[in-house]
Order: sequence, then C-alpha cells, then structure tokens
Amino acid sequence: MKKLLKSFIITACLIIIVTKNVFAADILYLLTHNAHEALIIGEITEMDESFINIKVKNQITSSEDLEECNKVKQIKVSKNIRIKNPKEYNLFYRSTNKDDYITKGDYVLASIGREDGEEFEVVNGIYHVDTLDYKTLNVLSKKDDYFNRADAVAIKIFVNSNGRQSDFAFNQSRLYCNNKLVYDASKDLTFINANSNENGILKENLDLVTNKFVNLKLIAIIIFLVSLIVIFLIIMRVKKIKIKVRKHDGK
Repeated sequence: MKKLLKSFIITACLIIIVTKNVFAADILYLLTHNAHEALIIGEITEMDESFINIKVKNQITSSEDLEECNKVKQIKVSKNIRIKNPKEYNLFYRSTNKDDYITKGDYVLASIGREDGEEFEVVNGIYHVDTLDYKTLNVLSKKDDYFNRADAVAIKIFVNSNGRQSDFAFNQSRLYCNNKLVYDASKDLTFINANSNENGILKENLDLVTNKFVNLKLIAIIIFLVSLIVIFLIIMRVKKIKIKVRKHDGK
C-alpha cells in the first residue's frame, strides 16, 4: 500500500511539472509570435482593484507570426492605456514577497488585446521589467525559481532584439535560441545571447561568465609555459648526454 501511494505521488508530481513546463513553453511561443493585438512596454501610473493605467513607451512586434489561419492583426495603441488588473505578474506565481506584487511606478511588459472600447486585457502575460529601454531591459522572475528564470531570459532576448529572435527550444534544464545555448537552469548561468552581444547576459551573471573565460585563458597560458619549460629541460638534458658520450668516445 505504501509503495502504491508513493508511486502515485511521484507520478502526480511529474505530471504537474511536465504540464507546467509545456504551459510555459506555449505561452512563450504565443508571446513571441504576435498572438495578441499588442506587446507594450510601459510604466504603471495609476491602479486600483479592477484596472491598471499604463503610460506606453514602446511596442514590440515579432518578425514571426502564427500560421496564417491564426494570425492576429497588430494594432498601434495610444500613449496611455487602461487594462484589467491581473493581480499578479507572470513568473511570480504565488509569491508571498510584497515587493513582487504589481505596484504603481513599476515598469512592465504586457501582452494585451482589446476588450471593450479603449480598455484592454492581458493575453499572454504581464511581466515585471527593470527599465523602459527595450534594448537593455531584464525580465524579472521569482527568486530561486530557475525554470521561471529560463522563460525570463528567453523573453529578454526576444525583446532586446526588437522581436527578431523568436526561435527558442528547451531541453531539460537548458534553453536554446537559434540552436545556441543561452541559459542553463541547473547552474543558473546565462550565456551570451543569439545576437552575440553583452545585452544577452543577465547583470548578476556577467562577472561569472567573464571570469569563467578569463580562468580558462589563464589555465591555457600556464599549461603552455610549463610545456615550454619541460621541452627546454628535455633539450638541455639531451645535450648533456651527447656531450658526455662524445667525451667518453674521445677517451
């Protein structure tokens, strides 16, 4: 009975994990393929229990659409919009930290669709970001949740590229963009993104990545120098042996 119960619990956990990862991947695909009327970056200027007012700074349009039958027409929104309050950010699900809650003054990235007149609703998520500059922004996520961080890295790369990078794939704990490794959740390590520029590295991991390559170079230099010394010693040893042989032959 205990073995049966244990097997049931393990199976249930695996189903939840797989379902969560598939759902996250689906949302990421929709977000990066224009499955909304607009993807906006802006600042929350006012909010109440029902609505959020956002001052729009930028709009991002993906270079890749959904298949023709599901293609969504993109619209240009006004500088100030009103959306239904979703209560919490994506990538901060069930966070108990008050600093993670949606707050006036926050910078956000929001996938939206028109609901009624000039009012909108969230379609493929609302995300907390650290700046209004699409070229450098980071997408924030729940602390120590490295699988959510993988989604954050993917969305960051997509937005930083102004919608040009949208080819993402997950392989267990690893995230790839254009078949290049960009994030490893098992090590919480972010690599240079598909654009091969510094903007693709999370700020907190920039030193880690840089130091890693510096250390590898240092090790290579040390190995090279040691090899030279060893070769030099071998040559000197051979010369000494030859000198001794000559002296012996001369006698």
